Amino acid sequence: MKSITRISLGLCAILIGFGLSLQTASAQGLAERRAIKEYQEKKYPELKKKIDEAAGFEVKVSVNWDELMIADQADNYMNDTYFSDIYFYPLVDALKSITRDEMGKNSLKAKLKEVVIKYDSSTAPISNYEDGWPFKDGILTINYQPGVNSSGRDTQDYKDRVAAITKNLEKGL
Repeated sequence: MKSITRISLGLCAILIGFGLSLQTASAQGLAERRAIKEYQEKKYPELKKKIDEAAGFEVKVSVNWDELMIADQADNYMNDTYFSDIYFYPLVDALKSITRDEMGKNSLKAKLKEVVIKYDSSTAPISNYEDGWPFKDGILTINYQPGVNSSGRDTQDYKDRVAAITKNLEKGL
């Protein structure tokens, strides 16, 4: 009887895992994969360069590109308001704020090990960026849905993202 229960539980876990992988795969259609590749090749290198310049050193940035792909949104990927103004430009502006003096530059270089950029719908904040974007054990995690609350860099939402990253980094430095 115990072996039947174990087999049943195992099958349930496989089916649940299979269902989750199908949901992820559905967001990663050909259009989305092409669009994310175009973004990686045409926009991301310049943004990465700006991140490193703002920090004053080469920052390890891990972008979970597969998680950022949302079905039927491929046409938006190259718009700055979709990825760039959500993740990368706020990070650049926050790093510039931190590194405005030698104390900040030295602290950041000593303690920032990595920046992780992702979108996990179950844990991403809707607007409370500070609580949702922790800096722990040298890792800054920016977890947010692409394209949401993004109307350009002169908006309050953008300023709130910069402020949250800056505040979380300053607390941990």
